[in-house]
Amino acid sequence: MRVGKRALRLALAAAASLTVSVGVARAEFSQLGTLVVVFDGGVAPHSLPRDQQAPISMVIGTSFSTTDGSRPPALRRLTLDLNRHGRLFAGGLPSCTVEQLRTATTAQALRRCRGALVGRGHVSSAIEFPEQAPFPAEGALLAFNGNHGRSIITHVYGTNPLPTTYVLPFRIVRQRSGPYGTHLLADFPSIASDWGYVKDFSLTLRRTFRSHGRKQSYLTAACAVPKSYHTALFPLARATYNFDGDRTTSTVIERTCRVRGG
Repeated sequence: MRVGKRALRLALAAAASLTVSVGVARAEFSQLGTLVVVFDGGVAPHSLPRDQQAPISMVIGTSFSTTDGSRPPALRRLTLDLNRHGRLFAGGLPSCTVEQLRTATTAQALRRCRGALVGRGHVSSAIEFPEQAPFPAEGALLAFNGNHGRSIITHVYGTNPLPTTYVLPFRIVRQRSGPYGTHLLADFPSIASDWGYVKDFSLTLRRTFRSHGRKQSYLTAACAVPKSYHTALFPLARATYNFDGDRTTSTVIERTCRVRGG
């Protein structure tokens, strides 16, 4: 879709802000009417084995703004599709539940579920009704292994405008074909449209642990390129956003990897 000059300036400003939080440099954006969505991400390290999985960390982030300063539409579903050559492994990793996190502060969540922690990040939002806001304006984001590896439960706690906890699970769906092997899906409650909207969030997924006497990594990947190549450009992740009014937009971020050892 063609993006106007003012939309481009706003998107670039949002991308610059998001880059600071996620620590990567090439954000992608899409426009849906007046809505501008920025999506960014990356993995570390960039050098990976050709034929076997190696531990990685992954950072993702997104932000929402509008070209005319109006309120963005309410987000109803977010789907994150991860490249097939990256894998989530939670075998032997403790699990946490929504019930354990529902009323917890950040410190309480860590005390109850630290063994299941798989990521950290940050969320900021625009609150229109502070006296009844069920979501903080700023908050630390924690991600926990849930349902024995079948979900990632995100937990946000903040004290502005009121002490508030928000818990949102992402279902993990495996795909057998196509460029994306793992889908993370979250449905946002309709109450969100009554108090404001999320402006941006970032999350770094990273965890190593021991299982059955072996060191494991929650995230692994390989740089699966033919023998005659040493670098590759690949679709790291795709984000699909479903908003009120059956409006949908999708953005793909591409990154490069290098074969470890040449």
